[in-house]
Amino acid sequence: MDKYPVISLLSRSKPMVRGLRRWLISIVLFSVFMMWLLPRTAPVLASPIPPKNPSQAAFENGVRAYQSGQLAKAVQAFTVAIEVDPQWASAYSNRCLAELQQELVEQAVADCTHSLELNPANPNDYLNRGLAYYRLMQPQAALANFNQVLVLTPEDYRAYYNRGLVRFDLKDYEGAIADYNHALTHSPTLSNTRIADIHNDRAVAYLALNHPQQALADLNQSLQLNQANARAYFNRACCYHQMGDWDASLQDYDRLLTTNPNYTQAHFNRAILHQQMGHTQAAIADLSQAAQQFRVLGLSSHYQQALKLIRHLQMPPFAWG
Repeated sequence: MDKYPVISLLSRSKPMVRGLRRWLISIVLFSVFMMWLLPRTAPVLASPIPPKNPSQAAFENGVRAYQSGQLAKAVQAFTVAIEVDPQWASAYSNRCLAELQQELVEQAVADCTHSLELNPANPNDYLNRGLAYYRLMQPQAALANFNQVLVLTPEDYRAYYNRGLVRFDLKDYEGAIADYNHALTHSPTLSNTRIADIHNDRAVAYLALNHPQQALADLNQSLQLNQANARAYFNRACCYHQMGDWDASLQDYDRLLTTNPNYTQAHFNRAILHQQMGHTQAAIADLSQAAQQFRVLGLSSHYQQALKLIRHLQMPPFAWG
């Protein structure tokens, strides 16, 4: 057994950690649901255009504010639209989305729920409420909402992907892999970058099942699609380490840290690898870098652990036992 096992073998972006993936959510534009990554067709407008009522004007102000990144302003505008027309489901739905982006998760759940009371057939509200529940660390509630999305829209890759994340957290790794498979099958219009993310997450599930060969195939595919995918390099380094190919693991850590020098966990993991390979001074250098970054991040327990390992490595050989 390794004297100093790796703290975190896998790197996987969770919504509760990384923030929402914007490609997984949608906003209502003028009462028409449009998924961001699907091809958009120009709307056919009737002529003449009727004058806007106050609720419509506020709603459109909210959409513009959201699209320009003014999330608090968007919430205010959608609130005005709701005050004028309390039965407008789309205004609740969009306010939910703006709230999610601001970490106002409980308010987002309430707004999605209200929207669904007015329009129970809207899969986007179930999707966004599922994301909100996931951020609240309520995986069963999130799972129920993603399941409902798939009842209404059986080929929604976003629901499959997010349900895969939930199943992974529930340690249902085979279920997660099945959902990632469906997400890849039903996402023909996704960019290579997004497809690479799904391959990366499926690789993590394979590693959790101790299937490194399948994981390696996914990670190679992920990097072929997106050579700038730092998480895929990190995970492939971990995969090679698990397979006992230390040279390949070290090569991936070196490549990753050349372009991402502040990737703290990579410094820590590479230090463990250097220690196993007998590169004591290199291990100390990586641990020192990791300790400094842990301290900046306020991760005191990790900081103390890195310092403890440095002290051990600095002991003379006869002191090891």
